[in-house]
Amino acid sequence: MGVWTGREALLIGGNDGPVYAPNYDGPTVETPPRRDGAAFNPRTRSWRPIADAPTGIENSSGVAVGGSVYMAFPANPESPTASPTTLLAYRIDRDRWDSPPTPPKRAYSLVVAKDRLIAFGGRPRAGPPG
Repeated sequence: MGVWTGREALLIGGNDGPVYAPNYDGPTVETPPRRDGAAFNPRTRSWRPIADAPTGIENSSGVAVGGSVYMAFPANPESPTASPTTLLAYRIDRDRWDSPPTPPKRAYSLVVAKDRLIAFGGRPRAGPPG
């Protein structure tokens, strides 16, 4: 996952396991998502490591607001809309991870409006609205 903080580009998590073609039908090797990350400062053209996340991060969305980077990703990637979404916050100035309270919806995305974090989404309703 990558996100611009206004000063640095943070690259966090991912997976360095083997990649299989969509039609591959042989044995597979499962690898856990990575927890590490780094920050790139384009002004100094330098990288710095950041604290490891408390869990592996893969297939996440992220936004930066108010000195923190927030990431949302499904707790179970095999069933993203049925499993709860994990929400993590990386505090840039403290190089620390927190687990803020999560919205009540199971599946949501994050956006920033001015200086506010907004979580939206959830399960689609059955049938037409009304």
